[in-house]
Amino acid sequence: MTVYNAYHWDYTLLAAFCIPIATIAVILRFVARARTQQKYGYEDWFAVVSLLFFLAFCGCLIWGGNHGSGYSPLELPYPVLVKFLKAEYASGLLIPASMMAAKNSILFLYARIFSIDRSFSISIRIVGFLNIIWFIAATLGLVFQCRPVHKAWDPIVPGKCFNYAAFMLGIEIPNSLLDFVMMALPISMLREMRISVREKIILVMIFMLGGMVGIIGFIRIALVYKSVQSNLHELGLWVGIQTVMAVFCCCVPTYRPFIKGMKLPKSITSRYASMLGQRTGSSKTRSNKSSQNSDPYSKPHLTDGSYDLGNLGHEESVLTRVEVGSMKDNHSSYPMKTVNVESTVEMV
Repeated sequence: MTVYNAYHWDYTLLAAFCIPIATIAVILRFVARARTQQKYGYEDWFAVVSLLFFLAFCGCLIWGGNHGSGYSPLELPYPVLVKFLKAEYASGLLIPASMMAAKNSILFLYARIFSIDRSFSISIRIVGFLNIIWFIAATLGLVFQCRPVHKAWDPIVPGKCFNYAAFMLGIEIPNSLLDFVMMALPISMLREMRISVREKIILVMIFMLGGMVGIIGFIRIALVYKSVQSNLHELGLWVGIQTVMAVFCCCVPTYRPFIKGMKLPKSITSRYASMLGQRTGSSKTRSNKSSQNSDPYSKPHLTDGSYDLGNLGHEESVLTRVEVGSMKDNHSSYPMKTVNVESTVEMV
């Protein structure tokens, strides 16, 4: 009897490589929380959910590799083809769930860090709503890709299926665009963060990792048009890489306790300081100026409404203050009242 598993080891090696990466990424996330004595939030549990769906996907990938992966469906005996298509059908349903959970993890993290900014919070809610809509649309489309449903894995059943390549184009482009939007959202807030240029550059690099997930999405689109008529082997490999990247990227922003000592060449910090809206050492300068212009007994703070995130990853909350000192009005000899605004922001 012919064994149709020519590419079984490709999927097995992919799973052997990606499963430890995704699992360790999530474990390190919880270790970082423990080190900083932070409470676990929705963002952490969504990361776990994303990991679980990814592990289930890897199981389907290996099973499909044992039943015809790498062959054209026309080359497979009918019993083998049915098993292969069942594996493809099940794995296809797991991908949107894992992607959605990873995106929700990132969005809840953003909400915790930047909740003080109302416009940013609204942007997060809009992106989160679009993420849920995308997940529902992708899942329903994959479930009902054929009529009747079981024709998706039993091709001799009378019925019809929609154009899978066109469907992938319709769901993967919005998915990738959401990845790029989520990458850009926090970068726009860096000007308001009272941290060093080195830390800003590290954060930019971390956030830009999310763009890799979107790039892989466009690679998947190209592969669908290239291989859907021949074999789905290469497509399955890229789907696995994209999903493990999503799990990894949703965890990396919480790794500050592990990378806080990371050194960057001065040439890099000098080159990108102006791009990030802050020159080297300006955090200290602004803090010192703020201290001199306000109560000498108060702690250094910003008076322009920006965010003090210098202790990101170390303290549960950061106090943001906006103070306006006693000032005389041009039309009155009476001093204006001092305004003191305090807000506590829970940090990760």
